[in-house]
Amino acid sequence: HRYGFESVDELTLDQDKFDHRYEKVRILRHKLDELCPAMARYVTGSTLSRSKKLPTATSLGCPEWLVWIDADATVVDFSQRFEDIIGEDDDNIHLHACRDTATDVQQAMNSGVMILRNSLWTRQFLDTWWATAEGAVDEIHGMPVKITDEEAFQRMYMENVGDLRQHSRIHNEFVFNTPYPYFTIPDKEASKQFIFHPLVTIPYVRTKLFTHVLDSMCGAAERSSESSPSLGNPKAEPLPHVVMTSPQLVNMTATWIKEWAEMVLKFDGDALGDVPLVSELEENNHLAHVASTGTKNIANALSQMWMTEARRRAKSEAEMAAFDFTPEQKKLLHYFQALSMRIARSNWSDPQAPGGCQSCRTVCLDSSKVLGELYEAFYDDGGQLPSQWLEGAVDAPAGNLAYSLALYRTALECDPGNNGAARRYVRVFEELLEAGLDIDGSKLDGTPGLDMVYVRAVASSTAAEAATIAARQAVSEMLSHGGGAHSAAGAGGLGERNPKFIGHDDVSW
Repeated sequence: HRYGFESVDELTLDQDKFDHRYEKVRILRHKLDELCPAMARYVTGSTLSRSKKLPTATSLGCPEWLVWIDADATVVDFSQRFEDIIGEDDDNIHLHACRDTATDVQQAMNSGVMILRNSLWTRQFLDTWWATAEGAVDEIHGMPVKITDEEAFQRMYMENVGDLRQHSRIHNEFVFNTPYPYFTIPDKEASKQFIFHPLVTIPYVRTKLFTHVLDSMCGAAERSSESSPSLGNPKAEPLPHVVMTSPQLVNMTATWIKEWAEMVLKFDGDALGDVPLVSELEENNHLAHVASTGTKNIANALSQMWMTEARRRAKSEAEMAAFDFTPEQKKLLHYFQALSMRIARSNWSDPQAPGGCQSCRTVCLDSSKVLGELYEAFYDDGGQLPSQWLEGAVDAPAGNLAYSLALYRTALECDPGNNGAARRYVRVFEELLEAGLDIDGSKLDGTPGLDMVYVRAVASSTAAEAATIAARQAVSEMLSHGGGAHSAAGAGGLGERNPKFIGHDDVSW
């Protein structure tokens, strides 16, 4: 990429106390001081301690921005520039990251690729991020608990520690941290991805993927003709662009999803009724390989398959309104939905079961249960996806109103004795959806809306507490942005233009 870079490895961490992924917080904090020692004196009382001396980066000078890339991520289109992601940013933004693709709302962002400003705020933020891990306690039992770096970030984001929400920019999932299998989708959006990040893809698949990347870079890699001058490429020379849509990768992922489905069928034991056999997955290789997520989670596979097909197919507002799956695609969707519901019924009440609820007062929801609700929410009697969901799905695949509505409907089942706030939250979301609003950061008419990352983060807290906080946040932010007619949905805005929403007893604050 021709930017300055360093590789850091073999660092140790007390893994009885810290999740191993927290190491990056320590590395980044020390790296900033090593790059610009003169700025270190402005931060005192750091809780960080060295596990091993990091290499001194005297050759990198004192840059304005520092980029972190996980060991399982790599740049694949060298013609793209970090400067374009940052843009002409105002001085208040110190952190850029991408939303996470997970559908269990446990993470507000993915820390695999982050862009951090070399600033006093960033140093203080990293110190606080580290301290959040040290002081983490279980919300139910009050005992110390080991959390990941992303879970700690979520807590900080929920509480807006250090004005984190004002100083960070959480981009779309695919801006610069694109996970597999989206690189293997043969469409224009996937053909020019910046950074490839397999996330939790299983080892043998990851090995094949990186072998493909390495062979492409070292062999006849496609050279981009669209390179522009940048800090890393001042002469604007053609740079490598790895193509991730080879038939080999598509065939590999199609095989993987078939093997995985067979494993799930064996685990489930019983016949699933009127659903397609595993061999019928071959009827639609595209959806089959899109469904092969690294988590081996049926519900996540269904969600990502849905999301990707919507992104691929819906090219205009008119097409989104008329979008529908083919019979073969519906068959595969029914297959995953049936598996999801069967597994949900088998382990929902068992706290020790994989994916089970650890506490009926905590929304640690089995995402397969949620996706079962999603299946009903997304389809009407005619088999059509609601156009409102599709309009939001392009930019907010896992954080839209239908998803959140299904989440809290499930919360009511998980915690029927403490569901007053959750019921109000469900009613708020129903009203917002009826009014043509989505939680992707805007209304469907383009005016500002809810902070989707905040809502996803708060949804993993205690059901009643989270419902109260997020519902008040939703109503407050919607009212502050005023009303406005929706020409596409034909629904009124909020405020005085929608007295039904404001005057309803269940959602008056």
